[in-house]
Amino acid sequence: MTELFQQEPNWLVRTLAGFLLGYFFTYIIKGTNFIWRKIFSKNYLTGQWNSYYQVWENNRPVLKRENWTIRFGYNSKLRVNISTEDNLSYRGELFEEKGNLIVIIKAKDFNERGFGRYPIPIPGNDTTVVGLYLGIDFNGHATACVNILSRIELQVNELSILLRENTDVDAANGMMRLKH
Repeated sequence: MTELFQQEPNWLVRTLAGFLLGYFFTYIIKGTNFIWRKIFSKNYLTGQWNSYYQVWENNRPVLKRENWTIRFGYNSKLRVNISTEDNLSYRGELFEEKGNLIVIIKAKDFNERGFGRYPIPIPGNDTTVVGLYLGIDFNGHATACVNILSRIELQVNELSILLRENTDVDAANGMMRLKH
């Protein structure tokens, strides 16, 4: 057996090098893409966003606000970190699907996921986007609501106007959709 290693130690080195290269290949590609995007790419979604939505809390609808930070991600093209007024934190990813921006978030400190669908704010690089959010309300019930994303801070009267102008509610059938 020792004669085999003395005569041909190269096969073991090649096998180990091939294994390590094969194992780390996807990480090398992802790391290269991440560095390339970070240095050379600009994305219109990156930066700070304000999120506004109404949710049930103590069996009453309450207007809530969140701060979203969107940046380039390692495993996905875009990542989002969300902090709320109630000191809750979420992390997630964004991707585009059929002309919509899809957001999938997960709470950092407890077990909860949320999903959002928004129109892509281009070609005009809109500062305000109205979308739908699906998650859990503060009473622990599943909820769907309208969510407003804005680069600028909005006043309460502006929010109510945006909600009325962009939402189509059919109370008789229990349905809601966006008008765009």
